Amino acid sequence: MITKGKQLRVLLLEDSVADAELVNEILTGLDEPERHFSILIYHAESVQEMVEMIEEEGGAFDVALIDLGLPDSSGMDTYLTARGELYDVPIVIMSGNQDEKLIVDLLRMGAQDYLSKADINIQSARLVLRTLVFAIERAELMIQLRAQQAAADLASIAGVLKEACRLPAQKLELAIKTGYDRRHRASLDRLLRDAHASSRAIAFTFESIYAAATAPRAYDAMAVVRDFAGEHNLTFKDGYPKGTVTGCPRSLWSALEFLLAHFENDRNSPTLVAENVGASLNLEFRPADLEPDSKGEGHFAEISLDRAKLHDLPVMYSSRLHGGVCEHDRMHRASRLSIPLVNAAVLDS
Repeated sequence: MITKGKQLRVLLLEDSVADAELVNEILTGLDEPERHFSILIYHAESVQEMVEMIEEEGGAFDVALIDLGLPDSSGMDTYLTARGELYDVPIVIMSGNQDEKLIVDLLRMGAQDYLSKADINIQSARLVLRTLVFAIERAELMIQLRAQQAAADLASIAGVLKEACRLPAQKLELAIKTGYDRRHRASLDRLLRDAHASSRAIAFTFESIYAAATAPRAYDAMAVVRDFAGEHNLTFKDGYPKGTVTGCPRSLWSALEFLLAHFENDRNSPTLVAENVGASLNLEFRPADLEPDSKGEGHFAEISLDRAKLHDLPVMYSSRLHGGVCEHDRMHRASRLSIPLVNAAVLDS
Protein backbone atom coordinates (compact mmCIF):
# COMPACT_ATOMS: atom_id res chain seq x y z
CA MET A 1 0.00 0.00 0.00
CA ILE A 2 1.39 3.41 -1.01
CA THR A 3 0.88 5.77 1.90
CA LYS A 4 -0.34 9.33 1.57
CA GLY A 5 2.43 11.83 1.00
CA LYS A 6 4.97 9.20 -0.05
CA GLN A 7 7.54 9.99 -2.70
CA LEU A 8 7.90 7.11 -5.15
CA ARG A 9 11.50 6.61 -6.24
CA VAL A 10 11.47 5.27 -9.81
CA LEU A 11 14.62 3.91 -11.44
CA LEU A 12 14.35 4.50 -15.18
CA LEU A 13 16.80 2.51 -17.32
CA GLU A 14 16.55 3.93 -20.83
CA ASP A 15 19.23 4.95 -23.33
CA SER A 16 16.93 7.02 -25.55
CA VAL A 17 16.82 10.62 -24.32
CA ALA A 18 13.51 11.24 -26.10
CA ASP A 19 11.85 8.17 -24.52
CA ALA A 20 13.23 9.08 -21.11
CA GLU A 21 11.86 12.63 -21.39
CA LEU A 22 8.46 11.24 -22.42
CA VAL A 23 8.31 8.91 -19.41
CA ASN A 24 9.40 11.75 -17.13
CA GLU A 25 6.67 13.99 -18.54
CA ILE A 26 4.05 11.24 -18.16
CA LEU A 27 4.91 10.33 -14.57
CA THR A 28 5.73 13.73 -13.08
CA GLY A 29 3.39 15.93 -15.07
CA LEU A 30 0.20 13.88 -14.82
CA ASP A 31 -2.52 15.93 -13.13
CA GLU A 32 -4.52 13.28 -11.28
CA PRO A 33 -6.52 14.65 -8.31
CA GLU A 34 -6.83 11.30 -6.53
CA ARG A 35 -3.09 10.72 -6.57
CA HIS A 36 -1.71 11.25 -3.08
CA PHE A 37 2.01 10.73 -3.74
CA SER A 38 4.82 12.36 -5.68
CA ILE A 39 7.34 10.78 -8.05
CA LEU A 40 11.10 11.18 -8.25
CA ILE A 41 12.82 9.65 -11.28
CA TYR A 42 16.43 8.43 -11.35
CA HIS A 43 17.56 8.05 -14.95
CA ALA A 44 20.35 5.71 -16.09
CA GLU A 45 21.30 5.26 -19.74
CA SER A 46 23.29 2.02 -19.42
CA VAL A 47 23.59 -1.03 -17.18
CA GLN A 48 26.90 0.24 -15.83
CA GLU A 49 25.34 3.59 -14.95
CA MET A 50 22.43 1.75 -13.31
CA VAL A 51 24.77 -0.33 -11.14
CA GLU A 52 26.64 2.80 -10.03
CA MET A 53 23.37 4.57 -9.28
CA ILE A 54 22.10 1.64 -7.20
CA GLU A 55 25.33 1.69 -5.18
CA GLU A 56 25.08 5.45 -4.63
CA GLU A 57 21.43 5.31 -3.56
CA GLY A 58 21.72 2.10 -1.57
CA GLY A 59 19.18 0.36 -3.80
CA ALA A 60 16.39 2.42 -2.19
CA PHE A 61 13.98 2.40 -5.13
CA ASP A 62 10.27 1.60 -5.10
CA VAL A 63 10.04 0.36 -8.68
CA ALA A 64 12.22 0.06 -11.79
CA LEU A 65 11.13 0.73 -15.36
CA ILE A 66 13.72 -0.74 -17.72
CA ASP A 67 14.35 -0.93 -21.43
CA LEU A 68 16.06 -4.12 -22.61
CA GLY A 69 18.11 -2.71 -25.49
CA LEU A 70 21.02 -0.70 -24.11
CA PRO A 71 24.54 0.20 -25.27
CA ASP A 72 26.18 -2.34 -22.94
CA SER A 73 23.47 -5.00 -22.65
CA SER A 74 20.42 -6.36 -24.41
CA GLY A 75 17.42 -8.65 -23.98
CA MET A 76 17.39 -11.18 -21.18
CA ASP A 77 20.89 -10.21 -20.02
CA THR A 78 19.64 -6.73 -19.16
CA TYR A 79 16.82 -8.11 -17.05
CA LEU A 80 19.00 -10.67 -15.24
CA THR A 81 21.54 -7.98 -14.34
CA ALA A 82 18.83 -5.62 -13.11
CA ARG A 83 17.15 -8.42 -11.16
CA GLY A 84 20.41 -9.37 -9.49
CA GLU A 85 21.21 -5.78 -8.50
CA LEU A 86 17.73 -4.68 -7.41
CA TYR A 87 16.80 -7.67 -5.21
CA ASP A 88 13.16 -7.14 -4.15
CA VAL A 89 12.50 -3.99 -6.17
CA PRO A 90 9.66 -4.72 -8.65
CA ILE A 91 10.68 -4.44 -12.29
CA VAL A 92 8.43 -3.36 -15.17
CA ILE A 93 9.78 -3.93 -18.68
CA MET A 94 9.44 -1.09 -21.18
CA SER A 95 10.56 -2.16 -24.62
CA GLY A 96 9.91 -2.00 -28.32
CA ASN A 97 10.72 -5.71 -28.58
CA GLN A 98 7.52 -7.56 -29.46
CA ASP A 99 8.98 -11.07 -29.10
CA GLU A 100 6.11 -12.82 -27.29
CA LYS A 101 8.30 -15.69 -26.11
CA LEU A 102 10.75 -13.26 -24.53
CA ILE A 103 7.92 -11.37 -22.86
CA VAL A 104 6.47 -14.57 -21.38
CA ASP A 105 9.91 -15.67 -20.19
CA LEU A 106 10.48 -12.32 -18.50
CA LEU A 107 7.17 -12.52 -16.66
CA ARG A 108 7.89 -16.11 -15.59
CA MET A 109 11.22 -15.00 -14.20
CA GLY A 110 9.70 -12.34 -11.99
CA ALA A 111 9.17 -9.20 -14.05
CA GLN A 112 5.99 -7.60 -12.72
CA ASP A 113 4.63 -6.31 -16.03
CA TYR A 114 5.44 -5.35 -19.60
CA LEU A 115 4.75 -2.10 -21.42
CA SER A 116 5.20 -1.73 -25.17
CA LYS A 117 6.93 1.50 -26.13
CA ALA A 118 4.43 1.86 -28.96
CA ASP A 119 1.66 2.23 -26.38
CA ILE A 120 3.41 4.77 -24.18
CA ASN A 121 2.24 8.33 -24.82
CA ILE A 122 0.53 11.22 -23.09
CA GLN A 123 -2.87 9.61 -23.65
CA SER A 124 -1.77 6.44 -21.85
CA ALA A 125 -0.25 8.28 -18.89
CA ARG A 126 -2.73 6.91 -16.36
CA LEU A 127 -2.16 3.35 -17.63
CA VAL A 128 1.61 3.69 -17.19
CA LEU A 129 1.19 5.08 -13.68
CA ARG A 130 -1.29 2.37 -12.67
CA THR A 131 1.08 -0.29 -14.03
CA LEU A 132 3.87 0.94 -11.76
CA VAL A 133 1.59 1.24 -8.72
CA PHE A 134 0.15 -2.25 -9.22
CA ALA A 135 3.69 -3.62 -9.65
CA ILE A 136 4.68 -2.15 -6.28
CA GLU A 137 1.59 -3.53 -4.55
CA ARG A 138 2.02 -7.02 -6.06
CA ALA A 139 5.67 -7.09 -5.01
CA GLU A 140 4.72 -6.11 -1.45
CA LEU A 141 2.17 -8.94 -1.37
CA MET A 142 4.77 -11.43 -2.60
CA ILE A 143 7.17 -10.32 0.14
CA GLN A 144 4.45 -10.84 2.75
CA LEU A 145 3.65 -14.32 1.42
CA ARG A 146 7.33 -15.23 1.36
CA ALA A 147 7.71 -14.00 4.94
CA GLN A 148 4.75 -16.13 6.04
CA GLN A 149 6.24 -19.21 4.38
CA ALA A 150 9.63 -18.49 5.96
CA ALA A 151 7.96 -18.15 9.36
CA ALA A 152 6.24 -21.51 8.89
CA ASP A 153 9.53 -23.11 7.85
CA LEU A 154 11.33 -21.65 10.84
CA ALA A 155 8.60 -22.94 13.17
CA SER A 156 9.13 -26.44 11.75
CA ILE A 157 12.89 -26.08 12.10
CA ALA A 158 12.52 -24.91 15.70
CA GLY A 159 10.48 -28.04 16.45
CA VAL A 160 13.15 -30.29 14.96
CA LEU A 161 15.90 -28.48 16.90
CA LYS A 162 13.99 -28.75 20.16
CA GLU A 163 13.44 -32.48 19.74
CA ALA A 164 17.00 -33.08 18.54
CA CYS A 165 18.50 -31.35 21.57
CA ARG A 166 16.31 -33.22 24.05
CA LEU A 167 17.95 -36.66 23.68
CA PRO A 168 21.61 -35.49 23.91
CA ALA A 169 20.69 -33.50 27.01
CA GLN A 170 19.17 -36.60 28.59
CA LYS A 171 22.27 -38.64 27.71
CA LEU A 172 24.53 -35.99 29.18
CA GLU A 173 22.47 -35.89 32.37
CA LEU A 174 22.76 -39.66 32.64
CA ALA A 175 26.53 -39.52 32.06
CA ILE A 176 26.91 -36.98 34.84
CA LYS A 177 24.94 -39.15 37.23
CA THR A 178 26.88 -42.35 36.43
CA GLY A 179 30.29 -40.69 36.61
CA TYR A 180 33.24 -40.47 34.25
CA ASP A 181 34.97 -43.81 34.89
CA ARG A 182 36.36 -46.13 32.24
CA ARG A 183 33.21 -48.27 32.10
CA HIS A 184 31.39 -45.40 30.41
CA ARG A 185 34.23 -44.11 28.25
CA ALA A 186 32.79 -45.52 25.00
CA SER A 187 29.36 -44.07 25.75
CA LEU A 188 30.88 -40.70 26.56
CA ASP A 189 32.91 -40.75 23.35
CA ARG A 190 29.74 -41.41 21.35
CA LEU A 191 27.93 -38.66 23.22
CA LEU A 192 30.77 -36.24 22.45
CA ARG A 193 30.71 -37.13 18.76
CA ASP A 194 26.93 -36.79 18.64
CA ALA A 195 27.08 -33.44 20.42
CA HIS A 196 29.75 -32.18 18.00
CA ALA A 197 27.73 -33.30 14.95
CA SER A 198 24.55 -31.77 16.38
CA SER A 199 26.18 -28.43 17.17
CA ARG A 200 27.65 -28.30 13.67
CA ALA A 201 24.24 -29.01 12.13
CA ILE A 202 22.67 -26.28 14.24
CA ALA A 203 25.42 -23.82 13.32
CA PHE A 204 25.09 -24.48 9.59
CA THR A 205 21.31 -24.25 9.81
CA PHE A 206 21.43 -20.83 11.42
CA GLU A 207 24.14 -19.74 8.99
CA SER A 208 21.78 -20.57 6.13
CA ILE A 209 18.86 -18.83 7.84
CA TYR A 210 21.01 -15.74 8.43
CA ALA A 211 22.17 -15.75 4.82
CA ALA A 212 18.56 -15.95 3.63
CA ALA A 213 17.55 -12.84 5.57
CA THR A 214 17.99 -10.87 2.35
CA ALA A 215 15.65 -11.38 -0.57
CA PRO A 216 16.38 -14.28 -2.95
CA ARG A 217 17.94 -13.19 -6.23
CA ALA A 218 19.07 -14.66 -9.50
CA TYR A 219 22.73 -15.74 -9.52
CA ASP A 220 25.13 -18.22 -11.12
CA ALA A 221 25.20 -21.24 -8.80
CA MET A 222 28.02 -22.82 -10.83
CA ALA A 223 30.34 -19.95 -9.91
CA VAL A 224 29.69 -20.77 -6.24
CA VAL A 225 30.17 -24.51 -6.83
CA ARG A 226 33.48 -24.07 -8.69
CA ASP A 227 34.84 -21.77 -5.99
CA PHE A 228 33.75 -24.27 -3.34
CA ALA A 229 35.37 -27.22 -5.12
CA GLY A 230 38.58 -25.26 -5.57
CA GLU A 231 38.79 -24.15 -1.95
CA HIS A 232 38.28 -27.71 -0.68
CA ASN A 233 40.44 -29.42 -3.35
CA LEU A 234 37.56 -31.65 -4.41
CA THR A 235 37.43 -33.91 -7.42
CA PHE A 236 34.91 -32.00 -9.50
CA LYS A 237 33.06 -33.41 -12.51
CA ASP A 238 31.71 -30.42 -14.36
CA GLY A 239 30.19 -30.68 -17.83
CA TYR A 240 29.71 -26.90 -17.81
CA PRO A 241 26.00 -27.07 -16.99
CA LYS A 242 23.73 -24.04 -16.96
CA GLY A 243 23.45 -22.78 -13.41
CA THR A 244 21.36 -19.60 -13.12
CA VAL A 245 19.10 -20.12 -10.10
CA THR A 246 17.13 -17.95 -7.68
CA GLY A 247 18.14 -17.99 -4.04
CA CYS A 248 21.11 -17.02 -1.90
CA PRO A 249 24.76 -17.82 -2.77
CA ARG A 250 25.85 -17.85 0.85
CA SER A 251 23.09 -20.29 1.80
CA LEU A 252 24.13 -22.60 -1.05
CA TRP A 253 27.75 -22.47 0.15
CA SER A 254 26.61 -23.36 3.68
CA ALA A 255 24.63 -26.34 2.35
CA LEU A 256 27.65 -27.58 0.39
CA GLU A 257 29.84 -27.25 3.48
CA PHE A 258 27.50 -29.44 5.47
CA LEU A 259 27.13 -32.04 2.70
CA LEU A 260 30.91 -32.24 2.50
CA ALA A 261 31.15 -32.70 6.28
CA HIS A 262 29.36 -36.06 5.94
CA PHE A 263 32.53 -37.41 4.33
CA GLU A 264 35.09 -36.01 6.77
CA ASN A 265 36.08 -39.46 8.07
CA ASP A 266 36.58 -40.94 4.58
CA ARG A 267 40.12 -41.70 3.49
CA ASN A 268 39.49 -39.97 0.17
CA SER A 269 37.60 -36.76 -0.52
CA PRO A 270 34.21 -37.26 -2.16
CA THR A 271 33.52 -36.42 -5.77
CA LEU A 272 31.31 -33.41 -6.47
CA VAL A 273 29.21 -33.76 -9.62
CA ALA A 274 27.26 -30.92 -11.23
CA GLU A 275 24.90 -31.60 -14.10
CA ASN A 276 21.66 -30.42 -15.67
CA VAL A 277 18.78 -32.87 -15.38
CA GLY A 278 15.68 -31.59 -17.08
CA ALA A 279 15.07 -28.02 -15.90
CA SER A 280 17.22 -28.39 -12.77
CA LEU A 281 20.80 -28.13 -11.64
CA ASN A 282 21.79 -31.25 -9.70
CA LEU A 283 24.68 -31.00 -7.24
CA GLU A 284 25.71 -34.39 -5.91
CA PHE A 285 28.36 -35.60 -3.51
CA ARG A 286 29.45 -39.21 -4.10
CA PRO A 287 31.97 -41.38 -2.28
CA ALA A 288 35.25 -41.31 -4.21
CA ASP A 289 35.17 -45.08 -4.78
CA LEU A 290 31.58 -45.15 -6.10
CA GLU A 291 31.48 -45.81 -9.82
CA PRO A 292 28.90 -43.83 -11.83
CA ASP A 293 27.18 -46.99 -13.07
CA SER A 294 26.72 -48.23 -9.49
CA LYS A 295 25.37 -44.96 -8.20
CA GLY A 296 22.06 -46.46 -7.20
CA GLU A 297 19.61 -43.95 -8.64
CA GLY A 298 16.68 -45.88 -7.24
CA HIS A 299 17.93 -45.37 -3.66
CA PHE A 300 17.64 -41.58 -3.66
CA ALA A 301 14.76 -40.37 -1.50
CA GLU A 302 13.58 -36.81 -1.01
CA ILE A 303 13.74 -35.40 2.51
CA SER A 304 10.72 -33.24 3.36
CA LEU A 305 10.85 -30.56 6.03
CA ASP A 306 8.12 -32.16 8.12
CA ARG A 307 10.15 -35.41 8.28
CA ALA A 308 13.61 -33.89 8.49
CA LYS A 309 16.09 -34.84 11.18
CA LEU A 310 18.56 -32.41 12.71
CA HIS A 311 21.33 -33.39 10.31
CA ASP A 312 19.06 -32.72 7.31
CA LEU A 313 18.24 -29.13 8.28
CA PRO A 314 21.17 -27.13 6.80
CA VAL A 315 20.64 -28.56 3.32
CA MET A 316 16.87 -28.74 3.70
CA TYR A 317 16.55 -25.05 4.49
CA SER A 318 18.82 -24.06 1.60
CA SER A 319 16.89 -26.28 -0.82
CA ARG A 320 13.61 -24.70 0.30
CA LEU A 321 15.07 -21.24 -0.18
CA HIS A 322 16.05 -22.16 -3.76
CA GLY A 323 12.73 -23.86 -4.49
CA GLY A 324 14.48 -27.22 -4.85
CA VAL A 325 14.68 -30.57 -3.10
CA CYS A 326 17.25 -32.41 -1.03
CA GLU A 327 17.73 -36.15 -1.53
CA HIS A 328 19.84 -38.80 0.17
CA ASP A 329 20.98 -42.21 -1.01
CA ARG A 330 21.66 -43.76 2.37
CA MET A 331 22.83 -47.05 0.87
CA HIS A 332 25.71 -45.37 -0.97
CA ARG A 333 26.05 -42.38 1.38
CA ALA A 334 25.44 -39.98 -1.47
CA SER A 335 23.60 -36.68 -1.19
CA ARG A 336 22.01 -34.58 -3.90
CA LEU A 337 20.68 -31.05 -4.03
CA SER A 338 18.36 -30.40 -6.98
CA ILE A 339 17.67 -26.73 -7.73
CA PRO A 340 15.34 -25.47 -10.51
CA LEU A 341 17.01 -23.27 -13.10
CA VAL A 342 15.72 -19.75 -13.45
CA ASN A 343 14.18 -20.62 -16.80
CA ALA A 344 15.36 -23.60 -18.81
CA ALA A 345 13.67 -22.41 -21.99
CA VAL A 346 15.49 -19.08 -21.80
CA LEU A 347 18.84 -20.65 -21.08
CA ASP A 348 18.54 -23.05 -23.98
CA SER A 349 17.80 -20.28 -26.45
